[in-house]
Amino acid sequence: MLWVVVTPLLEGYCLVLVQKVCFLAICLSLHRMKPYFVLGMPRKPGFQHRKKKEKERRLERLAASTEAICQPQDSNRGFSTSLEHLAESIKLPNKEWNNQSPAERGKLCFCKISRASCTSSNPLCVTHTVTVESDFSWSVFVHDRRVDPALCGILKSFPSIVDANHLSELFCVLDRIKICAGQPDPNFVSMVKAKKGKVCSSGGTVVAIVDSMPVEFGGESYSSTIRTTSCEILCETEKCSSCKGYRASLRSMYHRWNKRMPSCSLYANERYMNTPEKSTKMKRLKARVP
Repeated sequence: MLWVVVTPLLEGYCLVLVQKVCFLAICLSLHRMKPYFVLGMPRKPGFQHRKKKEKERRLERLAASTEAICQPQDSNRGFSTSLEHLAESIKLPNKEWNNQSPAERGKLCFCKISRASCTSSNPLCVTHTVTVESDFSWSVFVHDRRVDPALCGILKSFPSIVDANHLSELFCVLDRIKICAGQPDPNFVSMVKAKKGKVCSSGGTVVAIVDSMPVEFGGESYSSTIRTTSCEILCETEKCSSCKGYRASLRSMYHRWNKRMPSCSLYANERYMNTPEKSTKMKRLKARVP
């Protein structure tokens, strides 16, 4: 009789207990799910705090990047000390080389002052100049004319960005090599000057010009010379390969030009005459005037 009464009560108690366990399991699983999947469920503890911190860090990074962009940049900042250290580390070949860097920072300038026998009034002149920019790129000038490293075989071996060792080697090379003399023959120079100072190919391309750079050749000094447009300027010998090979063309050109122009003829066109021949022609014309 007692068993009949207790059995329903135990069944009901067990059913309620199972329902509570299932409810707790469902609540726990829903609590672990992402908040946007369950409407009305409270978010995880600390979620809003982490999101706020992340937003603040993102705003700080954005403000820092904006300030870096808007702040004016000094192009020479960070380079002056390096350039000064570079200037102190360079070994110059001799006393002819001097550091002539400008007062403003961001550039180095080294000059070679040597004697030029062709200018008796000013025997000392700047023959070579080497400049180093703030990005450590360099340039070489010979008598204020820039030498293109792409055309000069000697300068091709040096990198576009140099250090103290490269510059010390560059100064030694520049102090040792010669300046290309071109073709300083006065007859060739007079002929090309009569052709408006340049020689053009059949296609109209300029292949040679009259260069007023002072040169020395064969122990003599010349104030001007004929130089090809592909001249290397700096070479191991007295003439670069381009100017040396162009002499045959100048000789044949001069032979035709001299054969076509009667020497000091009163009826010759002055465009084919050099300056002394023009003076001779004018004197002969004045002598004929009664």
